[in-house]
Amino acid sequence: MPESKVGLMKTIFIAAMILVCATGQSVAGPKTYIGLYSAGDHNNCRVDVPAVFVSFVVWIWVLPNDDGMTCVEFGVDYPEHYMQVGTILNPDHSIAIPGCSLPGECLMCFAECRTDWVWIAQMTVLPVEIHQDYISLTSTYGYYGGRFDAASCEPGYPVIPLTILNNLAVNQPCLISNGSSSWGMIKTMFKE
Repeated sequence: MPESKVGLMKTIFIAAMILVCATGQSVAGPKTYIGLYSAGDHNNCRVDVPAVFVSFVVWIWVLPNDDGMTCVEFGVDYPEHYMQVGTILNPDHSIAIPGCSLPGECLMCFAECRTDWVWIAQMTVLPVEIHQDYISLTSTYGYYGGRFDAASCEPGYPVIPLTILNNLAVNQPCLISNGSSSWGMIKTMFKE
């Protein structure tokens, strides 16, 4: 193939990739995922706690589906031998009801549509005993009737279900749930 055609094909390919990346679409596809992580990069869903009274942070991250997300509602639960010593909410939120009291329930909305990974909150937790545990995502406890969903950015803000990607594993391996999503789809979400 002549060099001019190869160069043209490379240019077209690069332009197409830039166009795909510029669309702002999430890599989640049709599902909105939520997960608990031990760091701000949403890549590690395990924390190793070496001793009692050594605090760690639980990050709550959401990956919106292709339609984006404006609100999210969920709950967080953990064993009674953990004490929550602080919570930081994403400062970009427009409203958090009932104050996003974690552990417990959280309903948080953003003024602008979210189309990529967004952190919702950070909880600082202090263990008073050491065990192999999971800090888990749950439906809300009843303030809004046991909800576990998000609001799309589509007109009318339709409610869409949340899919748990993972809970936070404490002193044990993390389990990533892919449900009906392909493993290839799950891996692409972590390549960003």
